[in-house]
Amino acid sequence: MHQPEPGLIWLIGGSDCSALAGIQADLATAQDLAVPAATILTAVTSQHNGAVLAVAPVTPAMLKSQLDALTAAGQPLPAAIKIGLIADQATLALLCDWLRRFKQQQPQIWIIVDPVQVASSGAVLQHLSPSEFLPLLALTDVLTPNKHELWTLAGLPADAEAQLAVEWLFAAGVKAIWCKDGHGSGDMLHEHFYLHPAATQTFKHWPTQALSNALLAGAPQSALLLEKQRLIGSWRGTGCRFATALACALAQPMLLPDALVLASLYLQQCLQRPASKLHQLGRAGWPLALQPQDRIRLRGPLAGAEQSSATGYAPLQQAPGIYPVVSHFSQLVEVAAAGVHTVQLRVKTGTAVQLRQQLHAAIAFGRQHQLQLFINDHWHLAVELGAYGVHLGQEDLFSADLAAIHHAGLRLGISTHGYLELLQALQLRPSYIALGHIFATPTKDMPSIPQGLRLLARQQRLCQHQQIPAVAIGGIDASHLPALRMMGLSGVAMVRAVVDATDIQARCEQLQQLWHQATTGGRCYEPI
Repeated sequence: MHQPEPGLIWLIGGSDCSALAGIQADLATAQDLAVPAATILTAVTSQHNGAVLAVAPVTPAMLKSQLDALTAAGQPLPAAIKIGLIADQATLALLCDWLRRFKQQQPQIWIIVDPVQVASSGAVLQHLSPSEFLPLLALTDVLTPNKHELWTLAGLPADAEAQLAVEWLFAAGVKAIWCKDGHGSGDMLHEHFYLHPAATQTFKHWPTQALSNALLAGAPQSALLLEKQRLIGSWRGTGCRFATALACALAQPMLLPDALVLASLYLQQCLQRPASKLHQLGRAGWPLALQPQDRIRLRGPLAGAEQSSATGYAPLQQAPGIYPVVSHFSQLVEVAAAGVHTVQLRVKTGTAVQLRQQLHAAIAFGRQHQLQLFINDHWHLAVELGAYGVHLGQEDLFSADLAAIHHAGLRLGISTHGYLELLQALQLRPSYIALGHIFATPTKDMPSIPQGLRLLARQQRLCQHQQIPAVAIGGIDASHLPALRMMGLSGVAMVRAVVDATDIQARCEQLQQLWHQATTGGRCYEPI
């Protein structure tokens, strides 16, 4: 089965002869995350852990030659461009002029700027003023400063309100800001994501309801707050590695909130890996397992529902396998006749009285035939009528009383559409997680990007490590079953492939046969 490769990324920045930061650290990250990369050198630096000895910008002619080489006829275009050290005004002017014309022709390409100003040793790497930086800021999609860089870029004192710096940078043209906290203090690290109010016209595929909430005030605000454990140590190149990991994630492609969370998790795991040199970050590939130090708490409008205190729901009695999603009681009867043992009833029409009657009949039928029957959305009726389980989408998590579901002993299934939602769902420890949507589907108007097999395999490994069953959903038909089965998934939720069939019972029997014939094991198919 063909699986598109991730896009190319360009890494623009300075060379570090110690190989702890700069382009060398960027390339290590791209290699870790299996993303093809090309490099453009802006400067050569000689430095070690204690000092920066020299910074030599490349000539404008050499810089332009590198840019022209990467855009020659037949060369692949990048999905994202990560920019690090810009050592002088001549380099900045040429790069901005070139990028401005390039971005006009290729507006879909992400530009991520890691504003490298001061080395870890404290030495200044560039002396550009905020006004000189303005042309680059106007082209920046995502800016990844630490708190000191945030204020410096805005020309504000260190005791100024962060909101003032954010407003100044947004006025300069920056569309989104991830403010890092690696140099802060305290047991917990707090990183803020700020989103420009006009981002709805700039960025594609945002979760509609969450974005609406984030921009409701119409002013710059922290759309997402990420909290994680602060690890103790002294490392170089953390900013380089984070920004490059962000570019790698966006090249999959991936939604920006998911890419930011993934990059933060990747860096957290790098900090915990052993390294061969002092101050060197360890090497971590795609996050496929979670340790206690990796726990991330997300708050804010883009984070979705607040974390519930109710965690650890009743387990499934058997793996779902082929998991039909039906909309009528009559369809439930047909799939049960085919021997299916896990079903989701998604009723979206009818009066309140009709809904209650249909759910009551379905729950009684499910109990009689020993089905693992999950009621979609209507958690209050599921609790009242004693359903086996309830399935909640991300929108439903806002209003559902998870504590009541947990107290009633119902199983809980949760839909996720990327890393941000998946990490939150894993902390709830539901009965299963539905990973989607895998392929394009006309069943729903989805605001998210299809995950594809590669990201699905990685997310399945995270669920497997946490011992939470995972099912795939979204655009899946019979031809996909062997590859999905080989990933080690617990099941596959199917909508159109079942309900659009002329003979639902026969279709379910066929799908179950294909599922059970496929090899399982999780290591036979690993598009990592």
